[in-house]
Amino acid sequence: MNGGRSLPATTGMVERKRYALYQPAALAGILNCRRPLGGDNDRCLRRQGKMSTVRRVEVGSTLVQQVNNHSIMRGVMIATRTFKKPSRLLPRALACSVGLSMAFTALAQADGDGIESKWTKVDGGKVHYLQAGPKTGVPILLLHGGRFQAETWRKTRTLKVFSNAGYYVAAVDLPGFGKTPSAKTEPGVWLGKLIVALDLDRPVLVSPSMSGRFSMPFVVEHSDRLRAFVAVAPVSVARHERALSRISVPLLAIWGERDKVIPLAHADLLVKHAPHCRKVIVPKAGHALYMDDAASFHKELLKFFGELKTP
Repeated sequence: MNGGRSLPATTGMVERKRYALYQPAALAGILNCRRPLGGDNDRCLRRQGKMSTVRRVEVGSTLVQQVNNHSIMRGVMIATRTFKKPSRLLPRALACSVGLSMAFTALAQADGDGIESKWTKVDGGKVHYLQAGPKTGVPILLLHGGRFQAETWRKTRTLKVFSNAGYYVAAVDLPGFGKTPSAKTEPGVWLGKLIVALDLDRPVLVSPSMSGRFSMPFVVEHSDRLRAFVAVAPVSVARHERALSRISVPLLAIWGERDKVIPLAHADLLVKHAPHCRKVIVPKAGHALYMDDAASFHKELLKFFGELKTP
């Protein structure tokens, strides 16, 4: 089929198979065409009207071919229907599977999130993290809560939103979470060593929930090593109440209005004792407010980042 029209009856079997396999392949930009794309050369993609129109989308230096009139599923259906001999279905189906895999990969690359999976070491132990954005940008270090990991910040698009705004963002798998094995180093000390391992020059530290075990002991003792601190309803605030006045950097205390895990009173403790703190409550959001209302979370943090003085 081609845009609702059947292939000409005179089309040979070999050509029909080649056409069928082009559908998933075209999405990945892996058409069997060695000539340059564009202009009159598009005719080699259309195969004399046997293929749907191809729209070229340029993302940086990558040229991704997207088929307008055929979905991936229709491409697979066409491919399987053209094979008369059942014995050939498995190898052809595998070929289609590879094509689909490459198609999805190409489309993900076309999205251009620029997120990289990286590794470093702290006290000899491996630590996994995701990074995005220009290395010259203000560094932001994202920790995570007990039910989450570094990948969470990709799913909420936080890595992409902040990196697109020009920041360098690193989202770490804390010890015992994600791909990072457990560590014996005391949490606050471990965090300090991580900042050194990542070569972060006074990062903005974003700490939700459980990660307060790492951030709170560090920030009350070494806030001079940070540019700012974002407390996203972290644990251990009350435990360090007497030392909160030592936090010398700008602090944003952001809570969900319906947080049932960490009381809003803990945000008030930060406002009361930390000299440069302001509080933001996100309406109708729960404890994981960055999941409940990612748009508001991003908006408030970007506003806070924009208020910081660049050294």
